[in-house]
Amino acid sequence: MLVQTIMTTPVVTIHPDDTLADAITLMDYHRLSGLAVVDHQGRLCGVLSEGDLLRRIEFGSATKSDHWWSGFFGSDGLAEAYKKANGRKVCDVMSEGPITIGLDATLAEAATLMETHHVKRLPVEKDGRLVGILSRSDFVKALGRFVAPSYEEQATSDGEIQERVKAEIANQRWAMDCRIRVDVEGGRVKLSGYAPSDEHKSAAEVAAENVVGVVAVEDVIKMIPNLPVYAM
Repeated sequence: MLVQTIMTTPVVTIHPDDTLADAITLMDYHRLSGLAVVDHQGRLCGVLSEGDLLRRIEFGSATKSDHWWSGFFGSDGLAEAYKKANGRKVCDVMSEGPITIGLDATLAEAATLMETHHVKRLPVEKDGRLVGILSRSDFVKALGRFVAPSYEEQATSDGEIQERVKAEIANQRWAMDCRIRVDVEGGRVKLSGYAPSDEHKSAAEVAAENVVGVVAVEDVIKMIPNLPVYAM
């Protein structure tokens, strides 16, 4: 799956010369933890996050002459810290040079990038322009679609539920090592038979739980390592 399939668009943005008060108001209104900062041509300049705003407070403490942190700052560092502690514009506080990703990148690439750089969001660019934003919440929404019921229509009888559960298990390669019986009564699935490990037992339960119409799953599968395989 590609980044463009789940990214958020259009992106709520702010200009680097806008005030922090405007940025905070915008973040609060849209319930966002960060904003993409773009120039008048739509090019990405940086990102303003809640972390940047919190660091503004930290820098304010660090620039006090009597604070023990101040001894670790050189002149340039103190000047930069002063700007971040007292600046009133977005450009004074934002993080510059943000990690970005391309429109056609995969979600696996995006997840690796976010994990490697410890960021919660990735601006998505195309031809040097911001076209979307990919956040952790977008991944969660995508995951929700994967864990949604496998069937669009709810099973209407115990027999249909039984057939769907049996088919789901039979279609999995790991099931070749199992001998699982499926019985259904009142929407309640009972799994019995034999499996070589707890992982196989758990996978069978998940297969049953994903069938719409299943009320509950009872697992009485017995675990027998090195189970000989033959049809049940």
